[in-house]
Amino acid sequence: MTVTPWRKIGSWRCLKCGNCCRGLEVSLTAYEYARIRMLAPSAIQFDSYGRVTLRRIGPRCVFLNERGLCDLQPLGLKPSACKVWPFVVSVKPRHDDGSEARFTHRGEEYYVYLNRHAPSRCRGLGRGRPEDLPQIISEVIEIYQDPTRPQRYSTSRLTYPTIAVH
Repeated sequence: MTVTPWRKIGSWRCLKCGNCCRGLEVSLTAYEYARIRMLAPSAIQFDSYGRVTLRRIGPRCVFLNERGLCDLQPLGLKPSACKVWPFVVSVKPRHDDGSEARFTHRGEEYYVYLNRHAPSRCRGLGRGRPEDLPQIISEVIEIYQDPTRPQRYSTSRLTYPTIAVH
């Protein structure tokens, strides 16, 4: 995995390009597996190592819709691996002294990188407003700490259509 310290990126924004939903195997936690399996049992598969993953249709995740959005997100079921992409959070530096990756959140030090994995490279790297990045990284760290936490800043700002019930 090719990672770059967050300070070298400068900014990031979700462009809802769907690249994060193409080419990556999304591993699920036991909790995510149980919840998604209740909703859509056929959307679960096991990889060659026996890990539980989301099924793919060709190169894309089964839950990527035509608008470039995740159909699991409005249900509160978006996997934590997807919530934090393309960020990588660690309690230890990945290389060097970690000074360019160091980020202090609530008095604790973390090392935050952005994944530059070629097949699913995030097009939002270097986009967005630099002043928004600390708030986004803080949210990503909170999701790292509690994968059930909902997203607000580290995902597309587009809203899902509301279904009217009569």
